[in-house]
This record gives sequence, C-alpha cells and structure tokens, in this order.
Amino acid sequence: MAFRGTPAPILRGLQGKTTKLALALAVLATTAIPAAPAAQPGGEKAPALTRVSGPIGAWCWFADPRAVYAHGRTFVGWVDHGGYVEVGTLRGDKATRTRIGHPAPPGISDDHDNPGLLVEPSGRITAFYSFHNGPAMYRRTTEHPWDTSSWRAEKKLPVRTGQNTYAKPVRLSAESNTYLFWRGNAQPWYAIRNSKGHWSDARQLISYPEDNPYTKVASNDRDTIGFAFTDGHPRDVVTSIYYAQYRDGKITHANGDPIVALKSAPFTPAQSDKVYDAASHGGRHAWTHDVALTHGGKPVIVYATFTADGLSHRYEYARWDGHRWRTHPIVDAGGPITVDPVERWYSGGVVLDHRDPRIVYASVQRGDHHEIERFVTSDGGRSWTRTAITSNSSTDNVRPYVPLGLPKESRELLWMRGFYNRFRDFRTAIVAASPAP
Repeated sequence: MAFRGTPAPILRGLQGKTTKLALALAVLATTAIPAAPAAQPGGEKAPALTRVSGPIGAWCWFADPRAVYAHGRTFVGWVDHGGYVEVGTLRGDKATRTRIGHPAPPGISDDHDNPGLLVEPSGRITAFYSFHNGPAMYRRTTEHPWDTSSWRAEKKLPVRTGQNTYAKPVRLSAESNTYLFWRGNAQPWYAIRNSKGHWSDARQLISYPEDNPYTKVASNDRDTIGFAFTDGHPRDVVTSIYYAQYRDGKITHANGDPIVALKSAPFTPAQSDKVYDAASHGGRHAWTHDVALTHGGKPVIVYATFTADGLSHRYEYARWDGHRWRTHPIVDAGGPITVDPVERWYSGGVVLDHRDPRIVYASVQRGDHHEIERFVTSDGGRSWTRTAITSNSSTDNVRPYVPLGLPKESRELLWMRGFYNRFRDFRTAIVAASPAP
C-alpha cells in the first residue's frame, strides 16, 4: 500500500503496518470490542478481558492517574468517541460508566482530554480535565463516596493559564493539601488546594521557553512528589530525561540537595538531575512514560528512546540507587503504534507497577501488532524476565496502566485495545484483565 507524500525512510518504517489500516476499516464498521488475544506460548490461556469503556475509549499517557483503586473497586477515566469525558467503575469483571463532561468543541474527540482522578478523604472521586490546549481546567466530584453514577456540578478551576492540558492531581496527607499539576501555555504549572477547599493561584513549576517539557508526576501520597520530564518534544528537539522532587516546601535533587523553594519556582531542566543524556547516547531522543517512588523513597523512571527518524523504539529503565542514576535498557519496542508519520514517536507505552517498581508493563511490537508484556528485574534493571500478557492478537494492545492503590494481591491491568492512528483518530476500547502470576 502506498502512502502518498510519505518520505522514503518513513515509508520503510511503516512496512508491515498495512494490517493496521485494514483493521481500521473493519473497526469503523462495527462497535464490537476486538477479539480477545489467542493462547500464549507454552499453552497458557490469555487472560479474560473486560471492556471498561464503551466501544470507543482512549487516553493519553500524560494525564494521570488514569485509574485508581479504593473501597473494593477501580475507578477509570477516558474519552469516548464523541469527545465526552467518562468515568467508570470496575468491580471484578463488571463495569459501569458515566459521562461527566465535554470540554472539547463539538465534533472533536481528543485523547488528551482524559481525566486525572483523585480519591478524596471522604471517599468521593474528583475528576480533573480540560480540552487539549483548552482555555479552562474543569473538575467534577461524585455526589457520594465510591459511587460514580452521580456527580456534582462541573466547575472551572480558578487558573489563569491558557492552553491547558494533562491534569495530574496528587494529595499529600502530611500536609492535607492537594496539588494539581498540568501543562499551561506549553509549560508545567501547579495550584494547591488546602484542607478548607481553597485554591491558590496558578504558579509555574518548570521553565523551558525553548520547548515543551513533558512531565510525569508521582508521589508517596504522604510527603513527597517526584517529577520526571523532558526538555521538549522528541519530534522537535533532541530530548533528554530529567528528575526533581518536592518535599517540605522545597524542590530538590534525588539526593535531597536543594534546587529552589517551591514558592520561588520555576526551576529549569539544567538545575535538575539529568537522568538520560541524549547527546551521549548517539543522539537518541527520549520521552517520559512513567515515574514512581519505591517504599524507601527512591525514584524510578521508565522512558522510550528513539532513532532520529522515530521509527525504532526502545524502552529504558532508570533508578536512583542512593548515590547516582543507573540506566538500563528493557526491550526493543519495535515501531510506532501509528501509521501517521507526523506522530511516529508514539510508542506502545511502558509503565511501572507503583507498588513494586521492579515490575514493568510494556506494549511491544510483535509482528504486525503491539502486545502487552510484563518485565520483572531482580538486579536493578540489568536483566529482565519477560512474560507475555497478550500474544497473536488480531489488533493492537497499547498504553498499559496499573491502577494506583491496588491491594498487594491484585494483578489488575488496564490498556487500550484496537486501532490507533493519532490523538484525534482512534478506534480503541479500554479493557481490563487480571493476568496470572
């Protein structure tokens, strides 16, 4: 199949992807969830899938948490085919869902609009969301604890940034404060809600006018917040990976050395820990995918790196050992999930199990499609044991996510399943499974 106007190097990178285009046409004609994956190697049966969203649902990987667990159930957020923000509840293999907002203009469905979810101390669920680069940030809270069937009125947050995207709420119990992080005017911003429900003014967190620092956020839910970020979009600049953290009013390095008081932010990537230096790795651009803190408070980051043309992806693992950052490859991830050459830096996705960051879930190209696999390390990332979660699939499995707050014994995992082309062109559903150990 020819791609009119596509440069030859990109066209070569898209060979073997024509199955995805054929699948797109098939999925457009049906609202059924794609078939479950076939049996895995070794005779093991693939996990049973539960469709959490409707026939169409998607999320980006920069608005988090996409799913949280509390009170015996998992709460999940996504964007549907009409551009509506939806939040569902998953209990076992049963899922319910409710539309709560439509931040986008009519007719636009954009996966950047998926909500970041927060479990309030009362047990109510608050969803934070915005249109992709939209003028406002919204929030809605459930009427009752642990019940997503009814919601209080939608409210705009008192933030004055423009081009808002990627809501990331975090609550620190030691402070009784909730922090909301987001991208505004192409830079990371934040606001603080105190225990009385009052919001601070919006304040810039990181400053990098040359490009857009893509930021991931994690916390220990108590007193520390970790930030992993780039110095731009890998399509536009040679991007590296950086880290800084917040604790007790200060932004610090991973070793605790101060960078700046939070009230004196913004700080710059150059002031932070450089975790991955693209220039010393052959110019391989990088993009953040997840960050977590171990029980001992040490940060772990997973990210993707790419060849200059964006067609060959690799997942990598970085951990702070208490003295220095140590980085190791996890797996070559294949090519992009999209046939759109403009978005060829879209990997299948890699995430950490925040309960135990030695466990990684990744979407890896195997043949014509991307499959979900589990990787476990017992030596800090130097070697990995791989287990296939899906295999021989008839469609793609991308952007896996482990719900925050899962009990230790739970294996619940969520991902997008179906055809994906770009952030406003997708025919995926959000599915859940509980793979065997």
